Amino acid sequence: MYTIIGGDGKEYGPIALEQIQQWIAQGRANGQTQVQKEGGTFQPLANYPELAALLPGASGAASAPPVQGFKPVSGFRPIGSGSAGSAAGEVPLPADVLTRDFDLNIGDCMSRGWDLMKANFGVAVGVVLLYGFIIIVISLLGMIPCLGLIFSLASMVVGGPLVGGLLYFFIKSSRGQQSGVEDLFSGFKRNFVHLVLAQIVQGILVFVAILPGIVLIVATLFAMGVRFEHFEKGVKPSPEAVVAAAAVFLVTVFVPIIYLSVRWAFTLPLVVDRKMDFWQAMVTSWKVVGKHWWKTFAFVFVTSLINMAGLFCFCLGGLVTGPWMLFAYVNAYEELFGVRGGATPSASEPNA
Repeated sequence: MYTIIGGDGKEYGPIALEQIQQWIAQGRANGQTQVQKEGGTFQPLANYPELAALLPGASGAASAPPVQGFKPVSGFRPIGSGSAGSAAGEVPLPADVLTRDFDLNIGDCMSRGWDLMKANFGVAVGVVLLYGFIIIVISLLGMIPCLGLIFSLASMVVGGPLVGGLLYFFIKSSRGQQSGVEDLFSGFKRNFVHLVLAQIVQGILVFVAILPGIVLIVATLFAMGVRFEHFEKGVKPSPEAVVAAAAVFLVTVFVPIIYLSVRWAFTLPLVVDRKMDFWQAMVTSWKVVGKHWWKTFAFVFVTSLINMAGLFCFCLGGLVTGPWMLFAYVNAYEELFGVRGGATPSASEPNA
């Protein structure tokens, strides 16, 4: 058994060799990480032959960047730890994912996301730029008379897989798995149909949820004397009508969109990463996020504000905030749906 010093300077353990192997694969530990073998003193990980053999390109361990261990997100350990097939990310959900609690720490997710962004900056920016370019091209094609309708319909089909591929790149990168620009298109191979359905079905359900609100807004304006022909004649509605319509919009349209978007915030990563069917992924995200909706909303709100701030900086800031927030997002995903392991074995479990 071993004890490891994390990136926050705290000690974590006792830890089995298999778990350290997973952290090495995640990029959360390297040859410079301080490790203490049971009964010994803290030394660089590379000083232990059995651990050095696990390093990628064992001879290059000494020159690895000094990433000090890992920064845990409230008890999270990498998805796939101790599970078969973890190298490819093919790991089922933990059996207790719907019953256990979670503590979504925004600061931890942001800090871990920042570290990952710095370590993968070049390729992450390239993937985000390529994604943005594709979306812009599809939008421009949708403005073409007559043919635009075809491209608009096509965007409904490719939208989900593109977002899924974007998320899958960041999920793989956060786990220390080999990733590249080609992962942006992995959604067309990994559960393509369910990525399409997840995007479309969520859109339909959100529209159904806000439809009564839209009707109520029209009814409110009508009751206050605003008519359609007034708009044709350029007659402006009264301030009272505008305020009333805005209040109805906020309560019956804006709030449901925000609420549902947060409850389903992790549907697409579940579909592309765990290869779940779209409805199962929507239900799972709904149930897990529902335990702490306000925490999840706060995380989404903060990351959205940072992204907007980056885009306002002549869009160039988005090249930093975009990858950063996506890495923070996949760390939140790991916190809610990842495999966990306590620092010490339970009384009912034998020591490894």
